[in-house]
Amino acid sequence: MVTPLRPIRTKLLCFWLSLIALLSWVPQSALAQTTFRAEAPSAVSLSEKIRVQFVLRNGDGTDFTAPEVEGASVLFPPNNAVSRANINGKISVTYTGTYLAERTGTVRIGKASIKVKGKTYYTQPLNIRILSDEKNGGKSQSQVSKATDMFIRATPSKTSAYEQEAILITYKLYTRNANIDFENVKFPEYDGFIEQPIERSRNVQLSLEQVNGKNYYSAVLHQTLIFPQRSGSLNIPQGEFDLIAAVEQKIDNEDDYFGISSISQVRKKILSPAIPLNIRELPQPAPEGFDGAVGNFSIKVEVPNRNEIKTNEQMTVRLTISGRGNLKLITSPTIQWPDSFEAFDPKSEANLQATTDGVVGTRTIDYYAVPRNVGDFTLPAIRLVYFDPQTSKYETIATSPITLKVAKGESTGLYDQNSHTDVELLSNDIARLKNLKEGDSGSILRFIGSVWYLAFYLLIALLSILFAWGYRRYLVKQKDVVGKRLRGAAKVAQKHLAKAQTLLTGGSDADFYQAILAALQGYIADKLLLDQSQLSRQQIAAKLEAAQYPQATINSLLETLSQAEFARFAPNASSLQRQEILHKAHEAIEAIESVKCTIR
Repeated sequence: MVTPLRPIRTKLLCFWLSLIALLSWVPQSALAQTTFRAEAPSAVSLSEKIRVQFVLRNGDGTDFTAPEVEGASVLFPPNNAVSRANINGKISVTYTGTYLAERTGTVRIGKASIKVKGKTYYTQPLNIRILSDEKNGGKSQSQVSKATDMFIRATPSKTSAYEQEAILITYKLYTRNANIDFENVKFPEYDGFIEQPIERSRNVQLSLEQVNGKNYYSAVLHQTLIFPQRSGSLNIPQGEFDLIAAVEQKIDNEDDYFGISSISQVRKKILSPAIPLNIRELPQPAPEGFDGAVGNFSIKVEVPNRNEIKTNEQMTVRLTISGRGNLKLITSPTIQWPDSFEAFDPKSEANLQATTDGVVGTRTIDYYAVPRNVGDFTLPAIRLVYFDPQTSKYETIATSPITLKVAKGESTGLYDQNSHTDVELLSNDIARLKNLKEGDSGSILRFIGSVWYLAFYLLIALLSILFAWGYRRYLVKQKDVVGKRLRGAAKVAQKHLAKAQTLLTGGSDADFYQAILAALQGYIADKLLLDQSQLSRQQIAAKLEAAQYPQATINSLLETLSQAEFARFAPNASSLQRQEILHKAHEAIEAIESVKCTIR
């Protein structure tokens, strides 16, 4: 008697539904990892207060112990400034301490500790550089000149190098105004070099640095490795950088007790300096076997399935080159195969990473051959000749000779194993022709004259008409650039706000406020049909007033935009402050969308 399957399926269905319900009931905070870390600027000026945040994420702790501080006095202990946030079930607690450095040098913030469910968590110690205050020499600097006081340095890791030797080029920005944005960036072309850019985070972190008695915000913009391809005096030209600086200016108003300030945008073009380089020719004469490898390398050889080598079957010799240098440009070393081996072109695969110390990694080369005779064979050592720029000498490294024992395999007659396989595949792909009988041809003729044949062609015609109609509508919508921009304004803004939501607890202040500004500025530009260069407060207000938007809605939008711009580079904003600005950005966009007005 066969057991019915329905009760078994019903039990399995109930099991899976119960499991899904149980997993959905578990709060996300229970699945997230608890972290406790200290956050502070890497450098501050002597008279500037140091704000250090001790942030506990995905947990609610007890018994917080403040760290020991060396080189600074405590203005407000972190125990007295505690903020809590619960966003989508993820709990975060922030303890904020305020300190003042006693002298220039380094302030050390020790480990803070906290207990979560009986387990003690510690922060990593922090070292904060303390710079001396600026020396103005009795001369005051205007707000505009200070806001546009910026330059870019292009620094090579070395100014003299050999051909094919890696040179690191670093582009670093120095600015007195942290509220800046790049409008256009054009790095120089490296004529006579092969370039390998170093991947960096798009989040540019500003740190304080003193240059000629002035404190600048500095940040590394770009780093790249270049490999000179010829000797002589080579030159890296200037790079061009177009920046926009936001400048806050006081507006004198006798009737206003507190005074009014406005934000204006100032554009500035910066040129990075040209870099002269002296490239030396590799020593001559080069040793036999040298094919342009420059760096420091090691090699290793292996034979997969060494004990299973048979005649008429493909075998592989794998050579791995490891080290630092121009691995990508190295020519594959040659193998001297016995006469009875049929060799094929090798295949190469690289696993490389560009770092500030050069290109490091491995390059694997697979050599293929088919032995034709049975017996014992020896492959000579594989040699690699390279030039080491550190010692200014040529080096030769080699593997040990490779011994092979070839057993008898299947005989293929005229063809080898690969060609035999190819013939089989080809024969399988070719369909055999079949002669039509008279009955078969009659069936085809009857189908051509049937109603189904006519319906088939009518269906094709109908589908063609529908496709042409849909495609015309698509082209009309694509040509309506203005309408497309207006319709997509809110959708694009919501994408940026969704990114800001994810950065609310796990991202940096700079990334969070950049997402908020991208949402607001992009939405305003699309909704009002303005370019980014036209996004001044006066222009935005004039456009919205002309469209008869309520004044409260206009003020709310401008206020939120101003708060986001100022908070973007304000250090260590609390989670509550960021949540409030995100909420205001949502409300401002929803308020604009809820009013049906015509933009002129």
